[in-house]
Amino acid sequence: MRVYGTKGQNGRTLAWPLLERAVRETWGLEELPELARTERGKPFFPKHPELHFNLSHSGGYALCALGDSPVGIDIQIIKPFKARLLDRVCSPEERRWLRERGDQDGDFAQIWAGKESLCKQRGTGLQFPLGELRAEQEIFTFYQGENWRGALCARKAGPEEIIWISDLHLERRGV
Repeated sequence: MRVYGTKGQNGRTLAWPLLERAVRETWGLEELPELARTERGKPFFPKHPELHFNLSHSGGYALCALGDSPVGIDIQIIKPFKARLLDRVCSPEERRWLRERGDQDGDFAQIWAGKESLCKQRGTGLQFPLGELRAEQEIFTFYQGENWRGALCARKAGPEEIIWISDLHLERRGV
């Protein structure tokens, strides 16, 4: 399993070129295979069901996870959150953990990234109520930077480090 990341002006425009580069480096495929989406919107390679990936972008960042089983990845820029959101999104245990840590914006971003990565790994989209969302057999690997938090959700632990690629080296092919 590998996790790739990049940073530029707009993470959305970097996500697909990042996937192209990651697929080439990880699986040796010169071109991005044909893409399709499940009825809930999760992208996949119909002609390569053994190859799993997921993308996320926030602000100027993009992350891409590749694996041999379903993966979900999410990145969140840290920004202030509204206190009333906590009760809608967090379980009582998560809310207690946040309070003990001083309700830091970065901690909330971490919880949100974990929940999104779980839903993306399962291919369900966000499931509400989010406070009742629970991992079963999934394992999380968390990442953080100065102004962002990220989470990988998979059936096994992910890599400790993200492989960062400069956006200057990405080929922008308009995928």
